[in-house]
Amino acid sequence: MQADSEEQPESSWLAMSRDAFDTSCDYYDAEVRKQVEKSVSHFHGKHPAGSKYLSAAYKFRSKGFRPKTRAIIRRNEAAAAAALFSTVDAVDIQPELEMDEAQRVSAVLLKDLLAYRLDNSIPWFRTALGAYQDSLTTGTVISHQYWDFEESSNYTPITQDDGEYVLDDEGGVALTEDREVVSDKPVIELRPVENVRFSPASDWTDPINSSPYLI
Repeated sequence: MQADSEEQPESSWLAMSRDAFDTSCDYYDAEVRKQVEKSVSHFHGKHPAGSKYLSAAYKFRSKGFRPKTRAIIRRNEAAAAAALFSTVDAVDIQPELEMDEAQRVSAVLLKDLLAYRLDNSIPWFRTALGAYQDSLTTGTVISHQYWDFEESSNYTPITQDDGEYVLDDEGGVALTEDREVVSDKPVIELRPVENVRFSPASDWTDPINSSPYLI
């Protein structure tokens, strides 16, 4: 009985996870997938699955597709690029109160920090236009923001002035750990809508924050 009680929480969590994934997949397949695949096909200049042009009745007829969807999206992307990247500065940050010296200094500092990150560690041009393209193609944008921090450890023996090694409590050679920062930067990753699952009962105006789970 004790073994069963210890295994019950894990099996219960696994069952809940499977149910959540299956429910969200059923909802996506029934309500979302068809429209997303249709929108993506139009963007790539193809007839979507289920189109009459792909049926046997149109086997020997023209299947030409006028790429107006892609042309419109590309035109809007060009307008967005001109609006976002027509100036040298990536962002413009102004203090709320010009009379406050602390706010002025803070605004200048934040502007320089953001400009450095958007120019160096974050491919801001591709990220911004990729997100805009997703919004025009599928009607939604899903991104994951996190801080990528990674360290590596190097161990070197501790030596005395005479060159002899220092021993630890167990009689082995004492080592000192040197940490080196390998990566320390913010990251923005765009996620395809078909790779994200959320609860069908979530608020349609804010599914990310209202869903009890995200997969």
